Amino acid sequence: MNNPYEKSTSNDKKMNILIIDDDRKGTPYLIEELRDTYLYNVTWLFKKDDKVEEIINTHPFDAIILDIMMPPPDSWSDEEKRQSENGMSTGNVLFRKIREKYQEKPIIILTGKTTIGIDAGPYTRILRKPEFVSKVNETLKTLLYDEK
Repeated sequence: MNNPYEKSTSNDKKMNILIIDDDRKGTPYLIEELRDTYLYNVTWLFKKDDKVEEIINTHPFDAIILDIMMPPPDSWSDEEKRQSENGMSTGNVLFRKIREKYQEKPIIILTGKTTIGIDAGPYTRILRKPEFVSKVNETLKTLLYDEK
């Protein structure tokens, strides 16, 4: 799990989950549980990763788990950084970019805040940190299987 682009053992029947989060304490536990207990393929991207958008656009993820409160990646344009500085969190900007391209991609937004100023819409769920892994798994199952 040292490499943020590490892929778990490939299995076409497993769902591919992307986690974008800067929490170096809780995220490894979440990844371990999602891989070992619930048998998802999981890829983890760190907060300041310059390749976040490239990875999202080139890898077939079935769902995304996104921390809404992160500093902006170094590669962001001045406009993106300005949006982030003007009250729109990095995760919020990423959410909008993902949602523009993939309207029906299931996304779980993780936040420690009570309000995040985002219109989540269908295919999106907001969970407060810290959430139990079983709640994340339950939400993934609902988004991936029940709503299709």
